[in-house]
Amino acid sequence: MSGKRALAFVASPLQLFNVYAAMKKFAVADCDVRILDDGKSNRHLQIQQCAELYGLNYELVSSQQMNIGSAQLLSSLLKSPFKKKEYDYLFFGDYRNGYGALYLTQNLKRGGRVVFVDDGNASIGVLQGLDVDKKTRAFYKFFEIWGRVLGVSAKDYFTVYRCDGKNKFNIIQNDMLKTVSNGELCDEIFFVGPAADVFADALGVSLEYVLNRIDYVLKKIKEKSPSEKIVFVPHGRFDNEVIENLCTRNDVEYRRLNQCIELYCVIRGSFPKTVYNIGSSSCLMNLKLMSPQTSVFDCDIEGPNTEYLKILQDIRSYYVANGVEYIHL
Repeated sequence: MSGKRALAFVASPLQLFNVYAAMKKFAVADCDVRILDDGKSNRHLQIQQCAELYGLNYELVSSQQMNIGSAQLLSSLLKSPFKKKEYDYLFFGDYRNGYGALYLTQNLKRGGRVVFVDDGNASIGVLQGLDVDKKTRAFYKFFEIWGRVLGVSAKDYFTVYRCDGKNKFNIIQNDMLKTVSNGELCDEIFFVGPAADVFADALGVSLEYVLNRIDYVLKKIKEKSPSEKIVFVPHGRFDNEVIENLCTRNDVEYRRLNQCIELYCVIRGSFPKTVYNIGSSSCLMNLKLMSPQTSVFDCDIEGPNTEYLKILQDIRSYYVANGVEYIHL
């Protein structure tokens, strides 16, 4: 190890998984991790367990702490020349807390590097040059300008995804997902649940509509594979008794994980033979990369928000081109 130090800000287990891979790639000896506790879910508990598994130093930060205003951001810029710089890298994946991440750059040494790590579908959209929302595009552009002011680089993107689109990043390939797989399959079928409330808002439909769709897909899977073991894995941000009841009614095991599903499969040493999802979760692409033998299906769902559906369709097209099957049930 070279003795390089990094600061990381993460808001999901997948982001931490990628931060750990980045540490290996950039020969970072020590990484201090800031874990977001959004106050709305137990997602941070999953991230903490991952950090402990990797032996990383971590600290919980609240949404209020990361809600940095423009005045505070400007103040940090003015104080930056007088602040002790501790870190060579900032690993960052959650653009939704953009001002907070910009604030953290004041801890980088001059000549340091901001390295963006994958944040699921948001990353695919940006890297493929898809029609992502204006907030996302503005965030990366502003980060680049901010980096120039502080004398740090903010152009590196460490990603597992194949990048065919036009983007201005320095792409560094993350091969960790391909190397951790041992290729073994278990006799289980997984349904990986969406963050149903957030997904419903994005589609422009009710939560009940999404829950009914989950129920319908579970029934279809059960009809197709009546003798198989079917497991529902809830999203880390949506743990709901209604879904537990749906699983009981459909004779499906409800399995709450302490890690992201990718890390869960690595730890137990096997992958499900089949995976279903609605909403084009990024885990579909990740699991396909890790276990090409696994059959992965993205199930259809509709809603009135045509702008969001267009983004979703672009993401699905990328998935289909890389081995994920899109099905109408």
